[in-house]
Amino acid sequence: MKKIIIFAIITMMIASCTGNQADKTEVKDEIKTQTEANMEQTFTQPIAVYIWQNNDGTKEDTMIIRFYNEQAPGHVANFIKLAMSGFYNGNKIFRVEPGFVVQTGSPTDENSGGPGYTIDAEFNSIKHLKGTLAMARAMDPNSAGSQYYFTLAPQPGLDNKYTVFGQIIENVELLDKIKIGDFVKEIKIIEAADHYGDDYINIINSKDIHKSETQNDKSVIID
Repeated sequence: MKKIIIFAIITMMIASCTGNQADKTEVKDEIKTQTEANMEQTFTQPIAVYIWQNNDGTKEDTMIIRFYNEQAPGHVANFIKLAMSGFYNGNKIFRVEPGFVVQTGSPTDENSGGPGYTIDAEFNSIKHLKGTLAMARAMDPNSAGSQYYFTLAPQPGLDNKYTVFGQIIENVELLDKIKIGDFVKEIKIIEAADHYGDDYINIINSKDIHKSETQNDKSVIID
């Protein structure tokens, strides 16, 4: 309970750079239209190659992330748009709480700031397990922007309170190496079929820790 309260309090600063409400609404509507259209035109089944780099640049490693477009289409579209624009490249990991979360995605490299707009919550039934990707937010459910987190262990207290939109399906152990001050070197968005071949749906589901719930559900892959 203490960690959940801390998480909510700290993330209250995320929406501090969003501007006035009218501008937020206009930008949010424009971004939603552009990102969804861009995603549909560019990819059939996107996945993310997440490249981590340690704080002195001497080591790097990668993780593969799948997306849950059916359950959180706006969050997936937003993340892909920001990743493709290079917004996340070079972001510092500013928060690591062992056994809880790794958080980043701020242009200020601190627990404040965002992309200049917010997106609406898409709470769903996907559980927070190790390596689950979800969007950080302030107290307002509709205040997420660019900051996101990975859970380091199951966190049932976060379920249905933050929007889950992805899961690490390869090299989740890398999370245990990440420290405050490390970097997100790059997030590459690629076609799942290019990485896994024609049987990508079954391969991805077999690698997903949520597979007991989703292994026969193709809707969790963007279509």
